[in-house]
Amino acid sequence: VGRATVFWHFSDKASVFRESFTRMLAPFRDSLLRSDSAVDPAKRLEQQIESSKTFAEAHGNEITACVRWALESAELREIVVDTLLDLNHRFAGSLAETVSDLIPEDRDPKLIAQGLMLAFDATLLLGFFDQKSRSHDERMSSVQALVSMIQHDSRVSEARTAVSYTHLRAHE
Repeated sequence: VGRATVFWHFSDKASVFRESFTRMLAPFRDSLLRSDSAVDPAKRLEQQIESSKTFAEAHGNEITACVRWALESAELREIVVDTLLDLNHRFAGSLAETVSDLIPEDRDPKLIAQGLMLAFDATLLLGFFDQKSRSHDERMSSVQALVSMIQHDSRVSEARTAVSYTHLRAHE
């Protein structure tokens, strides 16, 4: 494809970049739109984290290049930052829906999902600077530990509900 053909469809480099970046992220964004409400919430939470991890690993070089361009170019920075923040917000919302199905009602699923997102995002961000696989694996293990804590909280809540229900039935 010649330069003239590209600029026939796009007015400038930023437009080409925006379209390329958007298309690269489209499969992950689309995966957030699919409702997996039929899947057990504990399993769904694992799947959400795993699909995000898999996408980040599969497109790590491209994402790294885009972030570097954003750091070097004010024109591209806004595109990258806005797009990544939007995607992050969507993913956090998807996680919050799942977490709300797992935790007791007196806890805020949005805050818990955001904490999980912070751990996951930090793992990805630090991966740009520290590419040792052992360090990355340890950081991903901490994300998995948070997922396990949320799942455990769900099982404890379910057990308490069952005990309370049994206790109420015994007093009828």
